[in-house]
Amino acid sequence: MERFAYPQIRANFCQPDLPSELLAHIFRYLSGNELCQVRLVCQRWRFVVSAYRALSDQLALRLERDVAKDSHWMGQNFQPPPLVPVSSFAFANWGIEGVDGWWPDFGRKLTVLSMAWCTVRFEVFVAMLRATPNLKCLELDVVLFEGSWPVAQDFRLEQVEQLWLKRVYCEVFTVDEVVDVLTVMCPRVKDFAMRVPAGLEVLQKVVRRYETMDIFQVKVQRDEDDSMAYHIAQRPAENLVADMCELKGLHLKRVSFDASEPFDEEDWTRLIQAQPGIKELVLFVDFSWVLKRIAELAPKIRVLELHPTCIMNLQSLNCFQQLEILVVHGYNLGSSPIRDGFFHPRLKKLHLRSVHLERFIEYLQQCTLLEDIQLEDCHFGNRVIAATTFPNLRTLALHNCNVDQPVLLFIFNGSPRLEQVRLSRMAHVDNQVVHVLCRRATGLRKLELKKVGVTDNGCMYIIRYATSLEELRLLETTCSLHVLGILQKTRNLRPKMQSSPPPDHLQSFNKKWASVLHKIYPEFTAHHVAAHVQLEPTPATAADLSVVILQMYAAMVEHFCRSGGSGAKDSSRADQFCEQGSRMLDEASGGPELVSVAEVFNRSLAYAEFGGRAMFRGYELRSVLCYNLEQFGLCLRNIENALQDGEGGNLNKILMLKNFCLGHGEGQRQDDEGCEVEAALSHAANPTIPNVVAGIELEVSDVYGRHLVAKQNFDFGDTLLIDDPYVVVADLGQQYRQCHHCLKFCTLELLPCPDCVEVMFCSPECAKLAQQRYHRFECRILRGLYTLDKIGRMAILVARIVFTAVTAFNDDLDALRAHINRIDKGLHPFMLNWTTITPAQRYTAVYGLASNKGIRDSETNNSFAIVAIFASEFMLFKSPAMASLANTRPRQDLIRELVYHHALTVGTSMRISNRDRSLGAYPLASMINHGCGANVMRSLAPTEKNTNLADTATHTDRHHYLRWAYQIDCQCPGSFRPADELTWEDGIARALTELTEGEMKQCDRDDLAVLMERFPTWMGLLEPRFAEGAKVRDRFVQMARQLYELAFNGRPEEERYGRAI
Repeated sequence: MERFAYPQIRANFCQPDLPSELLAHIFRYLSGNELCQVRLVCQRWRFVVSAYRALSDQLALRLERDVAKDSHWMGQNFQPPPLVPVSSFAFANWGIEGVDGWWPDFGRKLTVLSMAWCTVRFEVFVAMLRATPNLKCLELDVVLFEGSWPVAQDFRLEQVEQLWLKRVYCEVFTVDEVVDVLTVMCPRVKDFAMRVPAGLEVLQKVVRRYETMDIFQVKVQRDEDDSMAYHIAQRPAENLVADMCELKGLHLKRVSFDASEPFDEEDWTRLIQAQPGIKELVLFVDFSWVLKRIAELAPKIRVLELHPTCIMNLQSLNCFQQLEILVVHGYNLGSSPIRDGFFHPRLKKLHLRSVHLERFIEYLQQCTLLEDIQLEDCHFGNRVIAATTFPNLRTLALHNCNVDQPVLLFIFNGSPRLEQVRLSRMAHVDNQVVHVLCRRATGLRKLELKKVGVTDNGCMYIIRYATSLEELRLLETTCSLHVLGILQKTRNLRPKMQSSPPPDHLQSFNKKWASVLHKIYPEFTAHHVAAHVQLEPTPATAADLSVVILQMYAAMVEHFCRSGGSGAKDSSRADQFCEQGSRMLDEASGGPELVSVAEVFNRSLAYAEFGGRAMFRGYELRSVLCYNLEQFGLCLRNIENALQDGEGGNLNKILMLKNFCLGHGEGQRQDDEGCEVEAALSHAANPTIPNVVAGIELEVSDVYGRHLVAKQNFDFGDTLLIDDPYVVVADLGQQYRQCHHCLKFCTLELLPCPDCVEVMFCSPECAKLAQQRYHRFECRILRGLYTLDKIGRMAILVARIVFTAVTAFNDDLDALRAHINRIDKGLHPFMLNWTTITPAQRYTAVYGLASNKGIRDSETNNSFAIVAIFASEFMLFKSPAMASLANTRPRQDLIRELVYHHALTVGTSMRISNRDRSLGAYPLASMINHGCGANVMRSLAPTEKNTNLADTATHTDRHHYLRWAYQIDCQCPGSFRPADELTWEDGIARALTELTEGEMKQCDRDDLAVLMERFPTWMGLLEPRFAEGAKVRDRFVQMARQLYELAFNGRPEEERYGRAI
């Protein structure tokens, strides 16, 4: 009988005689995870949780892809794990191609849908929204849209009030088109936000569509390369402000705008008057007086989020006396301390990032109503004054701040009501600080300690005094497993510790990169690294930064290896590009637009399978485009390619077009305006280095290192060095406009790779050379490397150097290692005889470039290690050709060593071409040092004998890149003077712009000699007193680049072909 008594008792307990309303009221105090557990107790409780909207709205699920088990792509046959009916759902780290099987029934109850780090076909995304009629909130963060062109839909999501398009990207179409479609689909949005810049026109549509909007946070797209971006007409943010003033039905509460100079006070005055309900502002500001004027216009602002765009005075913050929430992102404020005093008596929440506030403690004492403080990467004056109580402080988060122990004790002693505390990377947090915190904050519920000096004694203080603690996170601390066991047994508390090491199949990965990170971060002991290399269970004492970084990198490598896709041919995608290009061709009205159409046709050719109908169609459409541009020779060449490489098209139509071309009598003549001019040295060449004039020598000194010195006088415009790059990499934005081997811009004649969709070549010769040297190795991994965005191009550059080196030694990795071991450490490119140089010797010149590893900080070297980790792991495990060669552990280690070495060298030795942002490794030009009084780029100034040759960098690069790459703090007058003092140069820079651009337009493809004759004349217009002006110098360098680009490469295709219209 006893066997049946227990179920009877359980049934009585689970179904008490309580009304559903009372149960719902009790359940309201539970968290979302606890409600999910409550649903499993019995059917009645499940009904209560599901029936009451206040409870069901708390249920949220996050479907996150398991990198080790799940495929990246979620297709039609995908079977999700058992899902509880919820109202909030999130996708994380998926590629979504179809959800037809399970989504329609599940999505019907959703009110919140989120996507993060996902790739989605747009037509699938629309189908998902169609199945969520009750949706109220749509949030997209790092979402890449692929697939067909966005078109207006026949359904509406009338209940959507929150539309957050934080970081949305598109492969084929534009973000503006996605915004246009979604805003039509969701007509009643009250909270609209975009983090990526959007076009002014589409934002104006958004404002007019959502006249019931409460919150509006956007960034207006601007042309960062526009040298004349100082005019109001070219700063469109104020135009958007003016548009919002005219909308009478708009009742905004929170807005985000760029209020940087020039500031249109009249429009802002009208906006504040038209929108008196604005209580929250997000501002991007560059001058203190602008901030002060906005405070005078809107004195009742309660919430202010400030993004200074440059170094500025923050004293004007005191004008916002009604502030309750203040957030300052001080990334651009520099390292100089702010000594101004602030006073906000009503402040309740304070969030500061990268702010150096000298009088922070005094400020804190005056804000007695503070409830929430979050400080990240901040520096403060640590002077402790009279004891103060913070009776309302509930939440405190400190990350990487220079707060010493007395100040921490001062804060915790005066904060008895703290409930949530997070201390991360705080050098002065120790057991005593934890002791005081736990004794004073008796109501502490959540505590996170990350990379702080807390040991077992600190954990015992937590056990003894933190009796209300519900959640504890200990990351990268030195607490023993024994004490953690006591923590778990003392109360129902489960501390969250560091995750487990990477799986066993990454042993080689761990061994190499743990050694690299140990050298970058020598403070970690050999024991920690050895424990990780052996893949033993990681004890708490070994939870150091090298382990953490390796775990993160291993997961990221796996993610990008999967998410990059195969990059294989796809005829359906090719057809979509053809349709898109056809529509654009019908609407195009000029040469520049037609060049953009040609780029779309090139995408179609890249995705088309050889010998198929899509290949024929792509060449056919591009030949029609060439005919419209009167490029009859290129038209015939595209027709021949269509007949040779494609099939299944309209032969009569294309043959008729061929006859039209031949009828013009110019069919066999190629327009010579795109031909390159062969560069030539201005003086006699060096007998052993034909690409360098004889009057230049390389010298070595303790001050300058290896540097080039002029041994004779040189004039304006002299060509002193013509370097041939070892390898080059096209920019991601130009990959369908230029040859990936020689970087020639030839949009109308590019030929696709037969195996991948990422590269195109200008001729069969370039395609053959690329295939022989490096493309046979990289073809399968380019798609994955390009998905790495900014570091992707550098990773490809490093990979191509290694691939080319392997080819130079006939794919013999053992011979390559033996050659490297024989290289003299003092060897440099000017010691080689370039008249008889072999492929192996050319690689020697590249290998001998300086890495500068010893003069950079750990974080910078770590950034190069990131590039090396991604490049090497893609090469070893995703490239079949390389995997077959590197088939042993020593050979794999060789590839990793070479990749890491070249990541360190090309990171500071690569050069960027003029017209685009393509990268190249230039062994000879890398010997030129930086100098603010630059005299070369070819030759920018008269150079006297025994003068060091110096390349130049822009004002921004001198402040950021040189410090990052070489630890150089530029001290020339134009570099360290405040930006406000440089405004006097604007007129000179602008006059120089108008003069040079006017002259260049009249050149119209003059020969090189005539252009070089004009160059000294332009230089002579600069008076000596302007030589140190940062903007004048930067503008002159830009002008010189345009001049040489025009001389050697001709006009851009948009201008060249525009004359044919």
